[in-house]
Amino acid sequence: MRDIRFAAVAAVLLAGAPACVNPRAQANMAQAVMEMGTAVQNVQQDLQTTQATVDSLRAVVAYQDTLIQRLATLTQVPWPPPRH
Repeated sequence: MRDIRFAAVAAVLLAGAPACVNPRAQANMAQAVMEMGTAVQNVQQDLQTTQATVDSLRAVVAYQDTLIQRLATLTQVPWPPPRH
């Protein structure tokens, strides 16, 4: 979905450029679009890494919560503790 939006934005930028633009300016614009695409891919990879880390931490917290609940049950301690 994001790739489609990126391609659409790139197409609009390139189509909106006048036909008699300096070739060097066109090359610079194409390079900027390529760099923007690389930056978007890097952000997506960072987001995937962050999501994997969050998922892993959720699993650890769930395990620890279960362990605490079992220990509280075995020792007959009310869990979660009452709030005052």
